Amino acid sequence: MGLEPSRYDRALADLGLMDGVSGPLVVDGSPADVPVPEGAADAGVRGGGVRLYVPGARLVSTRQVAAVVEAVGHTVAGRGMCCVYGDSGLGKTVAVEQALHLLPGQVPVWRAVAGVAPGLPQLRASLCEALGLPPGALSHLAGPASQALTRALAVPGVLFIDDAQRLTPPLLDHLRQLWDAPGCAAALVGCGAGSERALARASALHPRMLSWHQVGRLEPSQVPQTLTLFIPCGRRRTRMT
Repeated sequence: MGLEPSRYDRALADLGLMDGVSGPLVVDGSPADVPVPEGAADAGVRGGGVRLYVPGARLVSTRQVAAVVEAVGHTVAGRGMCCVYGDSGLGKTVAVEQALHLLPGQVPVWRAVAGVAPGLPQLRASLCEALGLPPGALSHLAGPASQALTRALAVPGVLFIDDAQRLTPPLLDHLRQLWDAPGCAAALVGCGAGSERALARASALHPRMLSWHQVGRLEPSQVPQTLTLFIPCGRRRTRMT
């Protein structure tokens, strides 16, 4: 669901993503014509951890990105929980990473990825690693791990869990217990195709969600200009057609 144009423009202006010119702008910093060494480990990586996979590509501020920025910012401000979902390949993770990149620098961001068919020890290990705790020593010790995670989550920040659709109801209930602990001051952002269905099956966690945000596809009219700004070859091809 897109934003009203006036609200969208104001939001982008507040975030420094527009200079008064209509249409989407590149918001990622480095110009696309900066050469990237062939085979570089971080080729296609730009600020905030956003990985675009195409050397020279730049993140473009579409209405879809702006809407995710708004939803994540609202969730972090309210120290709540948010689910960002939609079909595969729509750029959900990139949009969330950009939203996290735009948070004030003093807000800690912890990133975790749900593994394939994870058990509770694997989830604990992933959370401990994301929060800077020793995963090997705590992942199989339920009591000490929960206590350490609870202390870490008492710091105002945001935990981003990608591929949240892989989490089963018992694992989601474990997250609910961590967030129900007295003193928890962190926000939680879950992202993934089908993550809304997984979270909906967790009856204890579902009512605690502050925001459900579905990422939609680009409208056909958005594609040419977005592609032109996304990557130089897109600009050349667009001019040739």
